[in-house]
Amino acid sequence: MNVRRSWGSNRYYYLYLLQIDAVLVGFDRNISYRRIIKVSTYLSNPNCLFIGTNRDLRLPLRSDGSTVPGTGVIIKTMEEASGRSAEIVGKPNRIMFDEMIAEHDGILADETLMVGDNLLTDIQFGKNCGISTLFVTSGLHKVSDIDKYNIYPDYIAENVNTLNS
Repeated sequence: MNVRRSWGSNRYYYLYLLQIDAVLVGFDRNISYRRIIKVSTYLSNPNCLFIGTNRDLRLPLRSDGSTVPGTGVIIKTMEEASGRSAEIVGKPNRIMFDEMIAEHDGILADETLMVGDNLLTDIQFGKNCGISTLFVTSGLHKVSDIDKYNIYPDYIAENVNTLNS
């Protein structure tokens, strides 16, 4: 096993593998300074793939509008620490939709509806995939955010219960 050992400035002992082929960053409730150092060290190798799951900066917590930091905050931290940009494989990147179409016969873009509360990921995903979008205003973003982000959904509803009527 090819390993490197080093001492951090505050006497932490770091042990990390030198040959890491890819780093995948997703939601992590246990993010730590030590993990940021480890990831940025792996990503100092230009041949190491840097993959992120999504760029959701905030996640809705409750119906009162409270939010918590999302995966996008973690990815942005890792990008800043490493000086590299992650390849996003989840929303709003269309890779996920292309894989769905390839694996399941009968999925057609013109017969698909993307429903979401996040203009930057959910609704932009629909736009990137050429599918219709329904923006629900009961979550993260509100109608007033549409012009702010210049992302225009095909339909707008107060919540997903609208689909039942």
